Amino acid sequence: MFAEYFIGESFLNLLTKYGEDPAFIANLTFEPGCRNHWHIHHGIKGGEQVLICKTGNAWY
Repeated sequence: MFAEYFIGESFLNLLTKYGEDPAFIANLTFEPGCRNHWHIHHGIKGGEQVLICKTGNAWY
């Protein structure tokens, strides 16, 4: 779904509306073996990113 950022299947579930809430929150699920194309989230005006691994393993 997000081929620009990942190799493999990933699924995005929005929990807040982007631009309407002070914090944009989403649940991003990856299939086993999915890989990230590294990219930057600039924190100019709230653009920082926090990642929480709920299950499985993640390397950063």
